[in-house]
Amino acid sequence: MMISLWRWQKFLRQTRVQSIRSPMRKLELKAWEFTAVLLAAIIFIAAVGAYIAEIPLRNLVLAPEGEGKREAVGKVSAKKGELRREIHGDPEFRKVEALEPIYNLDTVVTAADSEATIELEDGATIELSPSSMVQIKFDSEWSLSGIVRHAAVEVVSGRVTGRAKNRALVIRSGKEVIAIAKNTVRELKPRAIVIRAPVAPLSVSSAPPVFIPPPPSPIVAPSPSPSPSPSPSPSPSLAPPVLITRLRILNPKPKTQFQPDWAVVDGVPTPGKRVQIRWEVLPSDLNVKVVVKGKNGTPVLEQVVAPKNGKGETFVNLSRPGTYRVELQDPLAAEGKGQKAHAEFQLRPEIKKIEILDPLVGGEKASSNQLSGKRLKDFEIQLRWAAIPGVVDYRIAFRNSLQGKKLMERKVKGIEYFLNRDKVFSGQIFYELESTLESGFILTSDPQAFVFDFLPPQITIPRANASVVLEPGNPSVLIVWQKTNFTDRYEVDISRSPDFKELIVSESRPENFYVLKRPPVGKIFTRIRSLAKNFSSKFGEPLEFTVIAAPNTVVSPNPAGSAVPQALGKP
Repeated sequence: MMISLWRWQKFLRQTRVQSIRSPMRKLELKAWEFTAVLLAAIIFIAAVGAYIAEIPLRNLVLAPEGEGKREAVGKVSAKKGELRREIHGDPEFRKVEALEPIYNLDTVVTAADSEATIELEDGATIELSPSSMVQIKFDSEWSLSGIVRHAAVEVVSGRVTGRAKNRALVIRSGKEVIAIAKNTVRELKPRAIVIRAPVAPLSVSSAPPVFIPPPPSPIVAPSPSPSPSPSPSPSPSLAPPVLITRLRILNPKPKTQFQPDWAVVDGVPTPGKRVQIRWEVLPSDLNVKVVVKGKNGTPVLEQVVAPKNGKGETFVNLSRPGTYRVELQDPLAAEGKGQKAHAEFQLRPEIKKIEILDPLVGGEKASSNQLSGKRLKDFEIQLRWAAIPGVVDYRIAFRNSLQGKKLMERKVKGIEYFLNRDKVFSGQIFYELESTLESGFILTSDPQAFVFDFLPPQITIPRANASVVLEPGNPSVLIVWQKTNFTDRYEVDISRSPDFKELIVSESRPENFYVLKRPPVGKIFTRIRSLAKNFSSKFGEPLEFTVIAAPNTVVSPNPAGSAVPQALGKP
């Protein structure tokens, strides 16, 4: 009995101690069980965050829409007139023919006198009336049987008729959504929608450092000892020395200007010049002392040379530009006496050695903002030139004409210079390059002209002098133009007169199309120009078309445009 009471008291004491321990210790979890609970908590928190941020689960599991290989989701089963489409990621609308495939996220547009029928992969069809614009989009959703794809059509302009077949078809216009049950037909008219366009990342480029080699050593020719004069025969008295009676320099001619020669020694630019010195002497067998002096009268050559048949010759190697003086004299004459001759010449410092490469605009070779393949958005002029071993420091100068004064001069390290970053330039400018070596020579380039034209876009729909018939229930005209590079917005003018004094619309917009609602009947004139942050092009040539009212069509005297998806018409 006493033993049982003692055990009961011990049990109560252990229970009291364990009750004040942590809840996790109460559970007495093993290590792997605790890890599993922690991972489950992290996944739960991440799922709640994704739900609050409205991140679609399919974007976390599948590749984001529009990335990777293009996926055909249908085809053009029939068309009448001209049909164009903009493939997702392509910068312009291109013509499309019957039976060509339609890809996911394609934007399809009909002209004012054309119609088209698109057949989707699930058998559904979409009928487009004239002046219509739609985007084909397939949404993927999870179900118990796997991933299910549903066709959805975003209507931008015009009248669109949907005919579902094997499964439901969704047609949207802004916030209005029509779900067409299978084997039924419905029609939807457009409303304004806005889709955010992606922002392109900025890119920053830098020139790699280049090693600057040490300056070359000057080339100095050796100075041989003067030749001994012949020993006179023994005589009771010494005969006087024979002196030079005539001394004339043949080469170089006075005031001659030599161009330096280019050379690279051990990777170091070593320009210079080997100059020939020739003279005529009488008597024809007498030696001549040759001295060549450079800057501040410093000798660069001093030697005595024996002639041959009355003419002498030697060479001097010059490693620095400047003015030089050749002095010839009789080595046997007393100081300040005897025949002398001298001539000055010059070694010019300029060497045309810098090769200018084709400039780039926005990273591409371009002479205007007209679109030619890749869409360019960030304006930046990149002037380039070929690298020269051992040269890293340059100067670039700009002029408004070949003979004009310098407008600007900048020091540059490396082989490129960026001009007008994010500031559009239009016109012509001349530039040239220089680089001064430690030896004093100056490397130069030929003047180069840079020309860039900031042009207006070209209108593609409607065609010039076309007749546009207003559709009942959709009295509107779709105007589409080509995109241009380095353009932020487009300015659209629509008028009833060719001088644009009777304006119907005058506004700027980022998209490259405009929907003119309820236009007046008769001749209409439109013109477009490109706008950048600091610059604008001229207006393009006005395009004329005629609006014809269909029976029972109501035309407003004060027409207006409509907003359209930014993602379907990025500038």
